[in-house]
Amino acid sequence: MEPANSRFNPFALLISPEAVLAALERSSSLAKLGSRIRRPLDERLARQQANQEAQVGELVLEDLVKGLHAGGRLG
Repeated sequence: MEPANSRFNPFALLISPEAVLAALERSSSLAKLGSRIRRPLDERLARQQANQEAQVGELVLEDLVKGLHAGGRLG
């Protein structure tokens, strides 16, 4: 069996990963692309923490308002 041209072979990364990685490093079009590491689980955790902080802030504010009403300062 004759090896297929690695440029068009979808299994080239399995057969010769060094050649594929070297080609990726030499690619000028890939070098122009911006990269960003996305961590969706971290984003969800940050959102949850922000929501919890907002809930705590709302509870503190409610307690403050109740305390002011009870002390006769408001209303």
